[in-house]
Amino acid sequence: MANQSSTADDTRQFVRFTVGDEDFGVDILSVQEIIRPVEVTSLPHAPDFVEGMINLRGSLVPIIEKPCPHH
Repeated sequence: MANQSSTADDTRQFVRFTVGDEDFGVDILSVQEIIRPVEVTSLPHAPDFVEGMINLRGSLVPIIEKPCPHH
């Protein structure tokens, strides 16, 4: 009978998230940080693909909607 002992090297962890109707998983070692959703401030006269801006620890970050190639 083979010995099937488990070591820390055998374990992988993933971050799971959903976008629209699709589920995704990313190796946790590839994730820099996870932030909670924050309010997006809309920008007047911005192109349609610009959702707005968020304040991330004092820096303004644009929120861009990438068009889905399936639609």
